[in-house]
Amino acid sequence: MVDIQTVLGPVPSDQLGLTYGHEHLFVTSAGLRDYYPWLFDTEAELDHTTAELVEAREAGVSTIVDVTTPDLGRMPMLMRTVSERSGVNVVIASGLWLDPPRAMREATAEEYADIFQHEIEVGVGGTDIRAGVIKVANADPPGIGPQEEAILRGAAEASTRTGVPTTTHTGPYTIGREQMRVFADTGVAPHLVAIGHSYTGDVEYLREVLEAGHYLSIDRFSWTPDIEGDVIAAIATLCAEGRADHIMLAHDHAPEHNSYRRHGPHEPPSGFTYIVNEVRPRLSEAGVSDADIEAMLFEAPRTFLEGSRG
Repeated sequence: MVDIQTVLGPVPSDQLGLTYGHEHLFVTSAGLRDYYPWLFDTEAELDHTTAELVEAREAGVSTIVDVTTPDLGRMPMLMRTVSERSGVNVVIASGLWLDPPRAMREATAEEYADIFQHEIEVGVGGTDIRAGVIKVANADPPGIGPQEEAILRGAAEASTRTGVPTTTHTGPYTIGREQMRVFADTGVAPHLVAIGHSYTGDVEYLREVLEAGHYLSIDRFSWTPDIEGDVIAAIATLCAEGRADHIMLAHDHAPEHNSYRRHGPHEPPSGFTYIVNEVRPRLSEAGVSDADIEAMLFEAPRTFLEGSRG
């Protein structure tokens, strides 16, 4: 058991409870709030997001890992406020998504590692809020070019230095194979990496991720209901093979997405309750044991966040 950094400070890992490993609270563009503050109704956003988190807490959710990076408009103080108001732990991320700063195109892997390590050990965005995870992202197109590879390698180096793990965005999911190739070349311990957006019924691909020693983040529940049955069947197959302890579940939900365009106050159900209310019963119907469901919702995210420090 180790302490996991949250926006409210360290929390013993055995107190994280039911944890979603890939979510968001406020998503916009880097700097938009600073440049055009009149576009935002911050109190309304806080009320809406707090209401969603309270509903999630009442449904049994204790912790979310918020993987919003600076280029997605990461707002640590807003995240701290909704955590205080809702009673839900929020783990904040270092790293970069698909829109890294233009001025950093020539940055080296070592320079990215130094930035991520600073946010883990000192704080993010000039605050004392320390990152508890690193988030990186790749899409195809454009694929993994020199800057994208430098970011992946920087994340791997920062994870190796600090023991704080890295989680990924993939689009489509198969670019996870390229991510795994880069991570393997860095020598980072496989358990320090989760391959994200692995929302697919492609069992062979999911096995590849797990057999490489990585965690699986199956985190787009409620986005594409047309394949949900296939995804649940794939999870059931993997659980039957004894792999539940390396599978994490989440929604990739954001109550405030492109939040300068508000959609009104929150009305139940919260996007954070879909897994506990809808997916969990379907997993049971598919033959997944209660112990394996608990492993995916409690044990796997806990051991992932512990990294090499557990």
